[in-house]
Amino acid sequence: LLNNAPIKKNELDKFAGQIAHYLEPAYPNNKFNQLLLIAEPSFLGLLRKNLSQPIRKLVALELDKNITTHSIGDIRRYLVSYLHSTVDKN
Repeated sequence: LLNNAPIKKNELDKFAGQIAHYLEPAYPNNKFNQLLLIAEPSFLGLLRKNLSQPIRKLVALELDKNITTHSIGDIRRYLVSYLHSTVDKN
């Protein structure tokens, strides 16, 4: 398992770069005007590292949680609950 750790990190970094590469032309084409980033903590760091400064400025929320094993319905409920709790605090 430890022998594969550098390979896995390289693949994760490559995937984060692919996401960033996708987002770059999407913003000027009005595909989004803000981002909510939800990722496992170490992958969230890789995403941050790969995003350009203009795209980073569009990040409205970062949530360092691994929700990949949850159903879409559970994720929606969690996000609604989380967003309401953060709005209530402000």
